[in-house]
Amino acid sequence: MIRLHFSIAGPREITAGPAAAFRFDAHGVTACPGGREIAKFSDRMWQVGGQHFTRCECREPARVQFEDSDGRLGALFGPFGSLAFYGGSLYAGKTLLARYDDGQQSWYAVQTKADHWAIRVLA
Repeated sequence: MIRLHFSIAGPREITAGPAAAFRFDAHGVTACPGGREIAKFSDRMWQVGGQHFTRCECREPARVQFEDSDGRLGALFGPFGSLAFYGGSLYAGKTLLARYDDGQQSWYAVQTKADHWAIRVLA
């Protein structure tokens, strides 16, 4: 089980989870299984409970899996010690794993050089 931590400059932080996995797409974040909405994503910010955050982190060891537009899941990457989404990008430490393409409304995986509909973060 993993948790997500949403934050902005200063002490304000909201924690979501635990969940077996989280799915990040053009609209936001949902918990898996079940699809419960955790956050909305707009203008490279996360909205949780009416509050806006610039950063979303998974501080537990986690893996990443990309999903294509047909819902097929690709290979697992990781585990990584932690993950951070900010500025429309996903990082494992200082390594860029993916970036969000506003025009395509999809995530671009840097290692595979492919566009994907969603990203799953799982324990």
